[in-house]
Order: sequence, then C-alpha cells, then structure tokens
Amino acid sequence: MQNLENFIKTFWGYGNWKSCMWFVGLEEAGCDSSTDLEHRLKIWKRSGMKSLLNCRQFHIALAKCYRKNREKSAAFRSRFEGEIEIQHTWARLICLYLACHSEPIGTPELKEFQSKRLDELLLIEFMPLPVRSTSGWIYEDINISDSSLKATLKSRALYRKTFASMRVNLLKEQIKRHKPRFVISYGKSSLPALLGIQLTPVLSIPDAYIGKILATTFLTLPHPAARASTSSYSYWAGVGQYLHQLSSAHK
Repeated sequence: MQNLENFIKTFWGYGNWKSCMWFVGLEEAGCDSSTDLEHRLKIWKRSGMKSLLNCRQFHIALAKCYRKNREKSAAFRSRFEGEIEIQHTWARLICLYLACHSEPIGTPELKEFQSKRLDELLLIEFMPLPVRSTSGWIYEDINISDSSLKATLKSRALYRKTFASMRVNLLKEQIKRHKPRFVISYGKSSLPALLGIQLTPVLSIPDAYIGKILATTFLTLPHPAARASTSSYSYWAGVGQYLHQLSSAHK
C-alpha cells in the first residue's frame, strides 16, 4: 500500500495551523477496511500529501469514492451538503469555539459552522491512522510490501510506541512556530505527559485540566462521547466561556 508510512509521519488532520484554537484527538474515527484506507490515501496523494487537508473537500471526495454504497456516500456528504447532519464530536468542539468568541449557539449555528466554517479550527489527531473503535485494529491484516512497517502495525500498542515520540516532536515544532492561543486535547491520551506539560484541575469545570506549553494555554477535556455529563452542549459552552474569560483577563 503506497504512501502509508509517509501518511503516518506527515498527516495531521484538517483545518489551518494559523487557527487560534487547536483541537487534538487521539485518533480519527472511521476506516473499517483496507479499501477505506486506500481511498483516504489516494485523496491525500491527489491533495498534495499535505499535513492538513480541507475537511469539507476531503469528505466530499470520500463520498464520491463510495458512489456504489449510497448509504456510506450520503453519510460523508451530509456533513457538508444538503440537509446537514450534525457530527457529534465536531458539534461539541464548535460549541466551545462559538462560546469562546461570544457567538450564538443553536442548531442552525452549529450546522452553518460545520458546513461552511469548520476550517476556522484546527482539527488534528495525535496518531494519524483512523480506527473504527478504541478496541478495533484492522492494520495488522493490511497488505503492505514494507516488512518493517508491516511488523510495526501488528498491534496498536507497537504502532503507538514506534511513532508517538516523532509525532510529539513534530507537534511541539508546530506549536512553537504558530503560537496558537489554545491547544485543547480531548479523550484519554498520554499527550500532555509526552509534551512535558504540568496540569492542574480547572475547579469550575468537571474533568478539565489546564497547563502551559511555551506561551500557549493547554487544556485537557473528556471525549465528547465519553459520558452524558460531559457530552452536553452546556458543558462545552461552559468551557468556551471559561476560555473567553481567560483571554479577557490576559488582554
């Protein structure tokens, strides 16, 4: 499978490094077959093998790859065209961003932002290979000619051990270069420890921790799908309001 190692070493996700707010997940959800991975790699190659892609353009291109699978094609397309279907994780991140910027929050605003403004954010993943679930791992059975890479992908643990340090160093370089105001890590991840960030609890927000990396404020939060108490829009709006107050206090 061509370009897979380059993808692992180079690709980060969607949006704009110049965004003031970066969201960092552990892994992108999706990719339940080698065919799906091949589609993603081909789109990435056609797009210039860049570190970031335009989220809308990528998902529309992915929808076209599944013309014969109407349900799957419609699922990708409906995030950006026609009757917009709100994507659960993105919606919570958007809610946080809108609250931080004192913008209105409601279903129309969430749909509008998701379909037309998503690249105002930086949506990246600590580890680049998409997975269907936290326990699923399809890459051990993928046909790869590179024996070294094939051995590395035998397990998720080995894959992370092999590439995590390199990814952390690259992320540090990007933070140093672009100086975002906020980096927000969500879900269970060793990223803060690997970045050497000392975290303290945010007393006003359950399960939130804050720290600094260079001049950037680093915040860790639960995954939007983790549990009901932290998946509500009110929780994410509250985090956004907290960041707004933090920004105002430092002006």
